Amino acid sequence: MFVNYIFVSELFMFFTVNGQACEKLVSLPATQPVLRYDFNYTIQDVIIELVNPNNNPIFRVSCFETCSSAEYLNSTLASTGDITTGKFHIKLDSFGDGQQGNYRFRAPGWEKVVSKCINLYMLGTPSPSTISANSEPYEGGTVKLTCHSISTTDPPGHDLVMSYTWTKDGTNLTSGGRFILLPNTAATLTLNDVQRNGPDNIAFNSTGVSLALSDGDRFSPVACLADCKPSCTFRWTKGQIYVTSSAVLDIGIVGSDDQGIYTCTGTHSIYTTYTNTKNYSVIVLCKL
Repeated sequence: MFVNYIFVSELFMFFTVNGQACEKLVSLPATQPVLRYDFNYTIQDVIIELVNPNNNPIFRVSCFETCSSAEYLNSTLASTGDITTGKFHIKLDSFGDGQQGNYRFRAPGWEKVVSKCINLYMLGTPSPSTISANSEPYEGGTVKLTCHSISTTDPPGHDLVMSYTWTKDGTNLTSGGRFILLPNTAATLTLNDVQRNGPDNIAFNSTGVSLALSDGDRFSPVACLADCKPSCTFRWTKGQIYVTSSAVLDIGIVGSDDQGIYTCTGTHSIYTTYTNTKNYSVIVLCKL
């Protein structure tokens, strides 16, 4: 499962705060976001400045019939801007931590009336996702899985919507068949007719299920295999005697005491434990 995180240079939205309609601008760090204000020429003989979240001017221009004499601090005029026509499109030289927050185009000589406010957000990588289930899955049943991640975009209050992508064995899931995804965000996945994923088809990496050796011969290791998703754990026993928790049985130099039936047990345990077994016979012949 993955959280969708689409990197965009800038994202515009609008909201209202204290009666002032403010634009929302979301941008990646280390980019050059552009703060745009199209000046209304019906307002004449005025100075317009752009102040940052610390209330420090980063752009100022005088408008008397036409606008001219622009000054910039840690900013420049964007390619879409034109001071003479009132297109104050101001590009930050860089965007880093501490520069996110509220920017305001204002007329300082008019009791600092705000002409336009822009909340600039720094787009952050979502926190690592967690998955929870509404109940313990059982074979043939239904379970609802919920994925949750927290936005690190700063400052808070951006109202960005998190969307999610679910995968199974590396393949993206879509609604249909046994799978139902919550529309729009895919935050929840409903899985119908839960199926057990092993251990099935236990086998050995050797030919046959038995081996005859003479006393003193070296045993060729035998690996226990099974179809499991996720992977199974294995253990070997001889009767009631524990031999190893490895998938590989390696007796070494065999003696008469090593003869017998060895059992490989594969275990798959997530919510419910499933096991499967297969026997391997070792026959030790006495040397004459």
